[in-house]
Amino acid sequence: MLATVAAIATAWRVPALPVLPKQRVTVIELFRQSTAAAFLGPVILLAVATSALGIAVGFFPLIAAQLGVNPIVGMGIVSVTAVVSAVIQPRIGRMHDVAAHRTGALMVAGAATLVLALVLPALVPAFAVLIAAAALVGVGVGVITPLGFARLAATTPPDRMGRTMGSAELGREIGDAGGPILVGAVAAAASLPLALVVAAVATAASAALGSTLTRRKAPAPQRDD
Repeated sequence: MLATVAAIATAWRVPALPVLPKQRVTVIELFRQSTAAAFLGPVILLAVATSALGIAVGFFPLIAAQLGVNPIVGMGIVSVTAVVSAVIQPRIGRMHDVAAHRTGALMVAGAATLVLALVLPALVPAFAVLIAAAALVGVGVGVITPLGFARLAATTPPDRMGRTMGSAELGREIGDAGGPILVGAVAAAASLPLALVVAAVATAASAALGSTLTRRKAPAPQRDD
């Protein structure tokens, strides 16, 4: 039902875009484009967001179960993340439309929120704290996701938009898989609280790298001839 509503809304509200002719690209050129700071910075931050989201979805219900919370209620924690993210994203998008120069600062704030969301359950294992952490994950994801893609769109030539966004989505998927794998590996070797702290450190380091790259002045988008 949701998919049907989304399809109708898309057909009604989203303007039709012309399909640009495909252009060949060499492996070297693809590598150059994929390692450019204008691409890597936002993609790293997008991957950080999906990493934290994957950790929250996979391990917050487990923490709730360890606290003796009803499994259904524990799984409901994930809904907190989803609802908060859904509420935040359109507001952040409108904020970007009127103040695009604040994108870098907002993405840093979103990443800091994700770090805090991972540290809190590790240091204070309580159900109320877990709910707060889930909400913080929703905030961080809701801030970084629209701003990251907006940044990519602003620095990508129109004829490369599809390739850039597809590659960015691949980067997000790497984060989505890598975060839970890291936490699971450390938790199996030591403990889940330590695993969350390690994930928080990795999140902070990755976000710092992504923010540094994003702040670099990107060249104006040009068509490839």
